[in-house]
Amino acid sequence: MSCPKSDSPIDISTTANVLSCEIFCAYMHQYKDSACTVTQFPTYLKLSYDATTSAAVTFNKEGYNVREINIYAPSIHTYNGSPADAEMLIIHDGAGKKLIVSLPLVQSNGAAKSATILDNIITKFSSTFDKTKTNDSQLVNVPNYNLENFIPSAPYFFYMGGAPFSPCDGQYSFLVFDKTKSPITINSATLATLTGLITPSEIKAVTRSDYYYNASGPNVKPGSRNKDEIYIECNPTGEDGEILYQTPPTMLVPDMGALSMDNLMKNPYLNVVVGVGLSYMALKMVSKIL
Repeated sequence: MSCPKSDSPIDISTTANVLSCEIFCAYMHQYKDSACTVTQFPTYLKLSYDATTSAAVTFNKEGYNVREINIYAPSIHTYNGSPADAEMLIIHDGAGKKLIVSLPLVQSNGAAKSATILDNIITKFSSTFDKTKTNDSQLVNVPNYNLENFIPSAPYFFYMGGAPFSPCDGQYSFLVFDKTKSPITINSATLATLTGLITPSEIKAVTRSDYYYNASGPNVKPGSRNKDEIYIECNPTGEDGEILYQTPPTMLVPDMGALSMDNLMKNPYLNVVVGVGLSYMALKMVSKIL
């Protein structure tokens, strides 16, 4: 079920001149192997992911672990007005904060490791789940089920938005990978099986302009890019990367310790001012006497 007042998901324009966000949008991940339980819902498949004792993800210096993974077909985010063939939403929980990492899935019959894992998950589930049960769950034996095999080393977009689906539980940080540069592939046969298991979601993408772009990609330490490139904490930049707003320098405060009488008397400019003042006072006194 969608959240009627949500401002997510959004349509991503891959050609828009959006603001750069490097430090505040840094995404570091170190996922571990997991068992996989698949649950069928009318409009998506939910995949489980084992919790770990240490955070699997650091985003903006906050730790997160995976709650679940949802797969939609077609995608609920759109890209230049059109959906991807499917989409993986990796939903994370942190200390009072929530994060969704979105991976667009594009049909291709290549031999990518991620495509093989997806094929194993979806094909095995489709052959074992009980069609007579609502929201049936099945433990699927999948080698190499690790999100490290899915996250691309590629740019992504960032925005904040409300939950797009039930339970409509507040604000999320969204990281949406660039469909034009980093789609995850899904085999045509696997996609056909997936669309036979679920129906398209009624969640609609909204148009917004307040999203940002991280050109570095994940697992890049903030500030480690080439020193000639300008990327700073979500500050507005022009088309050539020039910073459009710069924090003004702090006002210069005089060193009060240097204002001793000895230093004042050695100041030639002050001596001239004092000399002129004394000369004026002397002339006034002489004029009174005369």
